[in-house]
Amino acid sequence: MNKIIVFGSSHHNTLGLVRSIGENGIPVNLIIVAEDSFIEHSKYISEVYHIKTEEEVLPVLKNNYWNEQEKPIILCSSDAGICVLDSHFSELSNHFILFNINSKEGAISHFMNKDNTFKTAEECGIRTIKTWHLDDREHLPDDITYPCLVKHNNSVDGPKTDMIICNNLDELRAHLSSGKDYLIQEYIEKDYELNLIGVSLNHGDQIILPAAIRKIRDYLHFQSMYMYLESLNNYPTLNIEKIKSFISELGYEGLFSVELLCKDNIYYFLEVNLRNDGCCYIYTAAGANLPYMWIENVSGESSMSQKQIFCKTPFYLMNDYDIYNVRYGRIGFMRWFKDWLHSDAFFIYNTKDPRPFYYIIKSMIKKVPAKLFQKICSAC
Repeated sequence: MNKIIVFGSSHHNTLGLVRSIGENGIPVNLIIVAEDSFIEHSKYISEVYHIKTEEEVLPVLKNNYWNEQEKPIILCSSDAGICVLDSHFSELSNHFILFNINSKEGAISHFMNKDNTFKTAEECGIRTIKTWHLDDREHLPDDITYPCLVKHNNSVDGPKTDMIICNNLDELRAHLSSGKDYLIQEYIEKDYELNLIGVSLNHGDQIILPAAIRKIRDYLHFQSMYMYLESLNNYPTLNIEKIKSFISELGYEGLFSVELLCKDNIYYFLEVNLRNDGCCYIYTAAGANLPYMWIENVSGESSMSQKQIFCKTPFYLMNDYDIYNVRYGRIGFMRWFKDWLHSDAFFIYNTKDPRPFYYIIKSMIKKVPAKLFQKICSAC
């Protein structure tokens, strides 16, 4: 039997991947970029390896999984992690099964560059937002419209928390740094955002997109706080075939997600994630376990064409940290409490696998005396 390796950072994305696999009775070998993580307390973990940087995954793989009788299957949950695996694909593919584009080394990294994905999306008939690619802050295009959204061109270069809205040229100049690769986009005040998570098999020959995630509370720097899974039939103007064509055109195989913005019933392409998405666990909880489907297919245990996919909709999932939206005054406590009661699942809290949640609570309680001491000292 193929060993299953989950590689990622200390994030609910990685935990959701571990649970999706473990809930089907498969032990998980975890390689985590952290000295200590709540994820390793999951009951589904059989082995855990701590590393300091993504590059350190290579010696771990070589020392512990290089000569297995059946190739271990690696599932990745981070941009930096998938880029490392992708940059060594030629060597790793002889010993492991992993996400890839047409079995070419460096191909995923090429499409981590958002400018490259926009071009392919446009070729497939998907509408994109007016965008300027900028790698020289001294020579700004004259036709930039304001307000505009500024983000890193490559997801590995910076987190989404680095995104900012600039209302004029002075704000834009103040935000840009020399030597950075940016995308500047026309800022559209969205009606809502959709996240389409799926699995692509055999380099895009078969693509499974069971449902759509509609984000309810989703802010520039506080994303995916509260959402629900909904039938694709509820979005008749969304051309799913164009989305599938886009993934097929890439030649990708593995777990993926496509993020879209909707304004006045028009859908705009935001980005594609060529690895497990942080919201993927909502599909598992609703009955469509995409990571397990990938494992079954690549290990030859199941044919997806013969598999009936059930997905319960609507299905609500809340980020455990959504309570902060009450603290910052975005919603009232009673509204949040009603949403909490209505939620079918959470990113971290899980009755089948409670220890990661308890570990976080325990860690937070331990920090309280230290913070109290600091406040007392600062007041003296």
